[in-house]
Amino acid sequence: STLDRSSAASDVYKRQIYHITSTHLMDKLFTSLMELDSPACLHLGIKCLVMILPHIPAWLARNGAGGLAHLLRVYAHVIMCLSSASTAWSDTSRHVRLLFTMIYGLFPCQFLFFIRSPAACLAQLGDPEAWDDAALTSKVQSHSLALLQCHFVHPSLAMYDASSEQRSRTWQNQDVSDLTARCLRLYAPPPTQHDNEREPPLPICLLYTSDAADERSSVD
Repeated sequence: STLDRSSAASDVYKRQIYHITSTHLMDKLFTSLMELDSPACLHLGIKCLVMILPHIPAWLARNGAGGLAHLLRVYAHVIMCLSSASTAWSDTSRHVRLLFTMIYGLFPCQFLFFIRSPAACLAQLGDPEAWDDAALTSKVQSHSLALLQCHFVHPSLAMYDASSEQRSRTWQNQDVSDLTARCLRLYAPPPTQHDNEREPPLPICLLYTSDAADERSSVD
């Protein structure tokens, strides 16, 4: 029956979550992605990470496997390595874009805070390692701004800030497939010469609000 199939699917899902959150899987994946610089290996690691993320947003928000701080550092490392690789950026951009889309879809407020000010964001998350790489900050911001222009405004930006987002439980009782679809729907491919009716993507001005200025001044 439908009820039996639903119950069986729920049991499988619980076992998947257990193996992700009760083992060192995420620690090892984050560590590998931070240490690798080969585009081919990073592409494979990104695929694994993107498949896992919709299963564990609440766990990451509770600082599982180093939490959002480790996830955001992985994103920055991926930007640094793949944008510097000999492989053309266009060949790797779809992997970076997919990672961007998933993080933005799950943690939009915290992610924009990180793009604005990596040091302040990581300090707020309790990351013990200082961020003092101005060149990497500039690279993360320039590539992220380009990606932001290909995404719609996330509804959570109207309701939460970086602090309240983690307490909002927006992921609670969300089916993983629905959560994944919600993230992917935020991507708005750039219009072509034959497509002039597409809705406008995320305004870049959202990065530079009065709140952002307050965050920067508080860090200074």
